[in-house]
Amino acid sequence: MPDSGGKTSGNPAGSIAFVPREDQALNLADNTTEGRNTLRKTVFVKNKLGLHLRPASQLVKLASQFEDFDIHLSKDGQQVNAKSIMGVIMLAAEQGSEILIEISGDSPQEALEAIEQLIASGFGED
Repeated sequence: MPDSGGKTSGNPAGSIAFVPREDQALNLADNTTEGRNTLRKTVFVKNKLGLHLRPASQLVKLASQFEDFDIHLSKDGQQVNAKSIMGVIMLAAEQGSEILIEISGDSPQEALEAIEQLIASGFGED
């Protein structure tokens, strides 16, 4: 089990290193992460059933097309990798939920617009 310093204990087979968010190289003043551009946008889930399995899989499939970008979603302080179906499902984002999209990469505008458009469309359910 990891200690509070972000290091792993003596279980090498199942060890996971947790890095506290404040230890990441994030500079909000110039909106870059480790020399890469970062864009953030808040959106609202509008489809009636929220981010259930089908829309979550659509979102993961779209995010995964942008291989050179780090794409994260946050809801109520919980941040997940947008390329992980388990992570997106764990957000439990129902209709009306506020989601923060955060994309880091050399030119993240296209990725942000595509994800924003998918969410705004209600995932084709409305």
